[in-house]
Amino acid sequence: MDSRRFVRYRPEMTRDRQNELPESGLASERLQIALIRLNLKSAWRFAVVGLLQNATSYCLLLLLISLGWPAWRAVLLLSPIAMTVSFIANRNWTFQDSKKTGGQFRKYVITCALSYAGAVSFTWLQESIGVSSWLAALVTTGTAAGVSYLILNFLVFPSSQPSVHQ
Repeated sequence: MDSRRFVRYRPEMTRDRQNELPESGLASERLQIALIRLNLKSAWRFAVVGLLQNATSYCLLLLLISLGWPAWRAVLLLSPIAMTVSFIANRNWTFQDSKKTGGQFRKYVITCALSYAGAVSFTWLQESIGVSSWLAALVTTGTAAGVSYLILNFLVFPSSQPSVHQ
């Protein structure tokens, strides 16, 4: 694979000039592009969507439990609804500058499923080495949110800004 594949198009940089960049320049350029794509605006929006979605889901969960529903049934009902609402909010607000492509919802569901499996495993691992349960849950929540953001930002909702593909 050509190492110049991820160099962002810049009108002032001609194709000849890009070919002249040393490998270290290409690595530096790729790092700059990655940092640009880790846009703080979308990270904050991701946090807001996550907090609002989780708070709303939890309130609805408590409401259903107070109406006599078993917790597992309430979770069974609310989880897919929360995931769908979160997908729509992330696609249309958090990552609003991304390309809208087919298969995004499927990728989102896969990301959520892998995040769930990873969170359970990571929490278990921490508890098995003596980390207290509350701290293990806190560390897992933060780690899962960060990893999920990176996956969504780069794979599910990639930037629509042009790049040079050679």
